Amino acid sequence: ESLVATLVQLIPADVATNLTWHSGKLSVVVHLLQELHTTKERIVLVSYYTQTLDLLAAICDGSGYSYCRLDGSTPTAQRLPLIDTFNSPHSNYCSWIYGTLGVQVSGSWIYGTLGVQVSGSWIYGTLGVQVSVVFLLSARAGGMGLNLTGASRLVLYDCDWNPASDLQAVSRIWRDGQSHSVHIYRLLTAGTIEEKIFQRQISKTGLSEAVVDPGNINVNKMADHELKDLFTLHEHCPCQTHQLLRCGCSSRGEVPDYLEDGSTVSDIRPCQLNSAPHQGQGQTPRVNQLLQWEHHAPPFRQCVLQAMCLSSATPHITFMFRNSSALTKTGNNPQV
Repeated sequence: ESLVATLVQLIPADVATNLTWHSGKLSVVVHLLQELHTTKERIVLVSYYTQTLDLLAAICDGSGYSYCRLDGSTPTAQRLPLIDTFNSPHSNYCSWIYGTLGVQVSGSWIYGTLGVQVSGSWIYGTLGVQVSVVFLLSARAGGMGLNLTGASRLVLYDCDWNPASDLQAVSRIWRDGQSHSVHIYRLLTAGTIEEKIFQRQISKTGLSEAVVDPGNINVNKMADHELKDLFTLHEHCPCQTHQLLRCGCSSRGEVPDYLEDGSTVSDIRPCQLNSAPHQGQGQTPRVNQLLQWEHHAPPFRQCVLQAMCLSSATPHITFMFRNSSALTKTGNNPQV
């Protein structure tokens, strides 16, 4: 109880009324939604926690963005219509789809205009349905099997200890039938347990020597000091993961080719985190091969920020790993 009381005292008094000011990740989401309002793109916001989805829904309500939500409480019968409506090519920001009303009677469909009785009189008109441009998705309830190709951008707001769960979640929009360039964002609060979870994900994929002790054969077991380190806040560290890579780059968007000790990336064994196995044409570096990704630190290049629709979010970003792929879905060329 004393620990809880101490932590409560650290919470700012205005956190309930000014939440985005105190949350870097929420601020990034707000700025991203604002820029996507201009480009008329649809987006999927993914979280493992329903309370986080509640916060994201409140942001959409406050900003006037239409949204739909799929979590564990969504009835099974409503899920497919929800997805079909979101994937509709007519879905735009705050737009309405108009059409006639069809009613099935005894196996036949009767079409006509919609009538609404108001104060004893009937008002007739066409049926209008507002479609959503933000899809709030629970990674637990909808992380597998959903096809959300109506969206071209996806934000993984938080991460899971199991890297396969994250991979399934971010694959919802990069599916067969996708006709747009795809942008996937993974948000991590620098220096917190979120970075540690991401690093443990890397160790679980087998490329772990830059994050854990190379002499430790069983990397999935944690020593006491490692467990304590999970809850250690590295407050002034822009990106601890980049530090653990021992990368010698200038963090200006280049792909590193050497490490701090002078060894080249090609010298690293393929089983290590900072490995660079040969990439054939059309092959995509995986998330655990971060030394084959672009490394960006402030000041960020404007062309990169504009492509990611994050130009206005720079005050809240301390570091970026970025990777582009020319892999295609059904002949198209999404960027990941």
